[in-house]
Amino acid sequence: MREHHTTGGRWSPAEAEKDINELELQAVFFALCSPCDNVGNKHLRILSDNTTTVCYINNMGGSKSRACNIIVKKIWQFALERNNFLSSAHLPGKQDMLADRESRVFNDRTEWMLHQDIFQKLSLLWGPFEIDLFASRLNKQVCTCVSWKPDPDATAVDAFSIIWDRKPFYAFPPFSLIHRCLQKITADKVEGVIIVPMWPTQTQVDVHVDSTAKTATEEGEPAKIAPEKPPGMDENAADGMSCIRDSFEAKGIPEEARGIMLQSWRESTRNQYGIYLKKWTKFCSERNIDSHDISVNNVLKFLTLLYESGLGHSSINTARSALSSLDCGRTCPVGNHPLICRFMRGVYISRPTQSRYTIVWDVKVVLDYFRQWKDNKELSLKELSLKTTTLVALVTAQRVQSLHKLDLDCMTQENDRITFKFDLLKQSRPSVKSPIMELCAYPENPKICVVKTLSHYLVRTQLFREQETKLFLTYQKPHHAVSASTISRWIKLMLQRAGVDISKFGAHSTRAASSSAAKRAGVPMMDILSTGGWSSERTFARHYSVPIQKKNNFSEAICNT
Repeated sequence: MREHHTTGGRWSPAEAEKDINELELQAVFFALCSPCDNVGNKHLRILSDNTTTVCYINNMGGSKSRACNIIVKKIWQFALERNNFLSSAHLPGKQDMLADRESRVFNDRTEWMLHQDIFQKLSLLWGPFEIDLFASRLNKQVCTCVSWKPDPDATAVDAFSIIWDRKPFYAFPPFSLIHRCLQKITADKVEGVIIVPMWPTQTQVDVHVDSTAKTATEEGEPAKIAPEKPPGMDENAADGMSCIRDSFEAKGIPEEARGIMLQSWRESTRNQYGIYLKKWTKFCSERNIDSHDISVNNVLKFLTLLYESGLGHSSINTARSALSSLDCGRTCPVGNHPLICRFMRGVYISRPTQSRYTIVWDVKVVLDYFRQWKDNKELSLKELSLKTTTLVALVTAQRVQSLHKLDLDCMTQENDRITFKFDLLKQSRPSVKSPIMELCAYPENPKICVVKTLSHYLVRTQLFREQETKLFLTYQKPHHAVSASTISRWIKLMLQRAGVDISKFGAHSTRAASSSAAKRAGVPMMDILSTGGWSSERTFARHYSVPIQKKNNFSEAICNT
C-alpha cells in the first residue's frame, strides 16, 4: 500500500512452498516494482509486521538465509537504480489492517487463463501476440501484459487507460467487460484476438463470435476454439452466486448497483443459495442449456432431479428460491409460477417437513449441573468460557450466530444487568428496530447467575484481550475471537457433560429448551417472541414449543417388579 494506491495477489503453488520470511521479503519487492516503479530521489519507508523483513532491509542482508539475502539484494538494487533510500519499521498486524486485507482478500472471479494448448493454436493462426491486455504475473500468456491493479510484471495498469496500438493484441477479459472491449477495438481501429463465450442471448458478442469463427474456418482450422459455454456454466466455479451476478449483468444493471443488490442476501443465505446454484450450472452444462434460461420446464426438470436424489421439501424449496433470484425483476418470478407451486405442494405431501425436535431436554438438568460447580473465581479459563457461553445461550434463547456477534463496543453494563445491541441479525428488517439482548442478574444463586458469571469472564479475559472487542475468546493462546462453530461446540460439550443426549440434541436445541421452559413458567408470549427473535407465534409453536423429555416411570416400574 502506498498512499491511496493498493495492490496484492496470490502466490504461485511453487512460491507458496517457500519460507514465510522469503515470501514477506518478496512481497516487499513486488510492492516496490508495482506502485513505486516510477518513484525516484525519495526516502521510502517500508512498514511490515514481519520482524525478519525489517531487520534484513535495514541491515541490507543477514547471515541466516541465503534466499533472503538474494531477495534483499534485488530490493536494494531496485531502489538504488532510482536513487531511492530505504528504511523499514515494524508495524503490528492489528494496526496494519488495510495492507493485511489486501494480502488476504482476492477477487478470483477475474483471474483465469486459456489453456496453453489452445493459446498456442491461436498464436499459430493470428500470432505471435505483442501484448496480453488482461493478465497478471501468474496468468499472463505474453511477456508484455497489462494488469487491472499494480502488478510487478505489468507494463501498464488498466487496459482501458492505454491505446491498443500493439498489433496483434491478445485479450481474455472478464465477461462484464466484453462490450466495452469491442467498443475499444472499434475506437482504436486495432487488430487482435479477444476470447468471448458463445453467449447467444448477447447480440453484440454473438456477432463477434460469428465473424471470428468465419475467419478461423477460412484458415482451415477448427472454428470453435473459444469456450462454448455461457457465463456461469463452470461447475467448479468457486462462487455459486456468480450466476446471480451474471444475471444482473445480462439485464444491464450498472456494476455499482449490482454490488449493492448482492448485499441484500445475507452471508448464510448466499452460502445456501450457492450450493444449489452450482448444482444448477452443472445441470445446465450437462444438457447444454443456457444457465440464464430460467424457464418453467427447465426448473421443473431440475427440481425433479433434486427430489429423485432424496432431498426433502425444505432443501428443494431453498433451491426454488435460489433460482427465483436469477429470475428477479419479473412481475412473477419462476418460483411463484402456478406449476412450480403445484410441484412444491406435491413434494410436501409426499415428503412432509417435520420439526427437528418433537421433545426437548429439561433446562433444569443443565442448571443443576452448574449448581454443583465451584465458584467462578476457582474455575479454569476453559471451564469459565464454556459455562458463560452456555448460560448466555440458555437465558437469551438466541441463535449461535447471534452469540457470535456479541461485541463489547455494543455492551452496556450495570449493577444488575448487562445489555448488548445488535446491528444486523437473521431476523433484522428495515422497519424493525435493532434487537437488544438483555441479561438480568439472579441473586438467589450466584453460581447460575449469568450477570455475575459474565462479569467474572470479562475480568479474566481483560488481561489478554488487547484490542479484540468480540465477547467470546479462545481459552488457549493466542487468545482470539472464536467462530460460531466453536461456540456451538462449547455448548454441545456442556450439554453432554450435564447428561443431555447430544446425538439427538445440538447447540441449537437451547432455543427450544429455554423458550419451552419459559412458556410453561407462564412468561407472556410477546416476551418469549421478542427475546428469541421470532416473528410470529406460529413459528414458535411449530418449531420450538415442545414437551420436555421425561423418563417413562410406568415402564420402569414394570421392569423393576
